Amino acid sequence: MRKTIPLVFLFFISMQAQDNFTLLWTGNHSGYVRAIAISPDGSRIFSGGDDKTIKAWNPVNGNLLWTGQHDGRVNYIDVSPDGKRVVTASSDKTVRMWDADYGGQLWIITDVDVVIAAIFSSFGNRVMIANEDNNVKCLNAANGNVVWIGIHDSNFNTGVNFLSVSANGNFAASGSDRIIKVWNITTQTQQMMATINSNVSTVYFNNDWTKVISSDWSGNVKIWNAVTGALLQTIVHSGRVLDAKYSPDGNTIVSIGDDNKVKLWNALSGSLIWTGSHTDDVISVAFCPDGSRIASGGGSSESLIRIWNAANGSLVWTSPAGQAGQTVSRIIYSPDGNKILSSNHQDNSIKYWTKIPSEVENDNHSFPSSFSLLQNYPNPFNPATKIEYELAEAGFVSLKVFNVLGSEVETLVEEFKQPGKYAALCTFNSLFSSGIYFYQLKSGNFIKTQKMVYLK
Repeated sequence: MRKTIPLVFLFFISMQAQDNFTLLWTGNHSGYVRAIAISPDGSRIFSGGDDKTIKAWNPVNGNLLWTGQHDGRVNYIDVSPDGKRVVTASSDKTVRMWDADYGGQLWIITDVDVVIAAIFSSFGNRVMIANEDNNVKCLNAANGNVVWIGIHDSNFNTGVNFLSVSANGNFAASGSDRIIKVWNITTQTQQMMATINSNVSTVYFNNDWTKVISSDWSGNVKIWNAVTGALLQTIVHSGRVLDAKYSPDGNTIVSIGDDNKVKLWNALSGSLIWTGSHTDDVISVAFCPDGSRIASGGGSSESLIRIWNAANGSLVWTSPAGQAGQTVSRIIYSPDGNKILSSNHQDNSIKYWTKIPSEVENDNHSFPSSFSLLQNYPNPFNPATKIEYELAEAGFVSLKVFNVLGSEVETLVEEFKQPGKYAALCTFNSLFSSGIYFYQLKSGNFIKTQKMVYLK
């Protein structure tokens, strides 16, 4: 029997709570996975890599929904803002647009060289692409026609290796082996150019699109004026910086590198807030949507996912040894922040992790005026879900789970309780069948039943 704790005792306990994720499912490719994406509503997951395929997955159970074929490795995947289309960039020199639900190919264009990236504008009407012929191109998202072409650096022909788009949809930032540029998508003009003199790892905008942040192999994170190209600040990470990103509110910057460190910086002053450590190169990093957590992935000798409290740098979760696969190359949070999608180079897989709801609630100093049994969350669930209920009076409480035949399959609560708000954690193991289940709360004359769905 699982016990719950009355809220009156929970303030201290909740302050010490750790995050807890469990592996929901694993999806496999037959080559390195180089690109992953989640649809804006979280209803689809996409992956692609060296096996020349793009695959669409059901995030609930990991079922493969459809597969699309390229003639070369898939370098990049992006989903349109409305979630209806998916664009892919490939070493076969093509950009292809797919129907996100059914996998039908909507259009294909062939470029003059390997396409490194393809990304939607925030309005979804344009696709920006970067390739190894050192150009940035703007395509009409409806048909793939070229709208305009920007030359990145005619004197240093090594290709454009990174591309990002501002949230307001007007600007694109690109990076090569020595320069970054910002382009105005609407006016089709170059907005600014800045010289790095080092290999550029990543380039991103801040939340109000006035600044651009770059990370490079010389160990620097640099902040630039997105309009004038003036260097505003240099942050020294040390070691090769593999990625640097703004937090959702733009107040902090996270950087990772081959010094095995995750570092959080004040975006205004450039001062170091905290440092977190892996035991190998830190390959990937992501903020959760509300900015309260940072997830990072380690290299091949460690191959762990670590989650950090963004406020103080405390380590709140580490993936179990061996579960994350070898070299965590990409990490993305789901839109609701309760799941993590990761990809792995050496074992050719993607993994989807779900946060296990806590058995305890937040602090509360008032008693409910009536009895209630709330809808479980998440629903559908696998393997765990949280069931909240409220007791207006003290008494003996029973909370049980039944299958569709009415047979009791789990007892969550069966004890005397004081008035208050409670939560119980229901966890199903692999012996349970997918399907509809019912949970029922009894206390005194109060009886209520709710339906929930378990999906393997």
